[in-house]
Amino acid sequence: MQRVSSNITLFLKLFLPTFWVTFFGLLTAFTWVYDASDMLLLSNPIFRFGITVFYITFLLIIYFTLVPLKRVEIGPSYYHASNYIKQYRLLYEDLEKVHIVHLGRFSLIEFKLKGRSSFGTKIRFLANRYLWDQCMVSNPHVTEIIVRLQSN
Repeated sequence: MQRVSSNITLFLKLFLPTFWVTFFGLLTAFTWVYDASDMLLLSNPIFRFGITVFYITFLLIIYFTLVPLKRVEIGPSYYHASNYIKQYRLLYEDLEKVHIVHLGRFSLIEFKLKGRSSFGTKIRFLANRYLWDQCMVSNPHVTEIIVRLQSN
């Protein structure tokens, strides 16, 4: 099994959302709870609603883009997907489509499954381009499957 997910996945999936919810959640709560009659900015209702909308907007962006990221390891006959709590072994035969978006050193890869798995119908991960290319070279059978499913 070769890990193809980037090390930054752990930061993006766990640490960044935790920091956002904690720090900006407390800041947003502070603006609503603190009686700031002497501070013009904090007592302004437009500022309070603005910071609340800012917090909720980025919370939704994080929830729909970063939280679904998985850690993926690829082997010759199956692959492992993990959310850092549970790990599941999935078969290549269950893949319906593969979508790859290149982002410089990284690639955002989405495996669309034929049916529903424990992680849903899509497995998204941020692959390190070097690890991905190295894995594809060492597993030509997997490369063939990925290329075939990419063209669909």
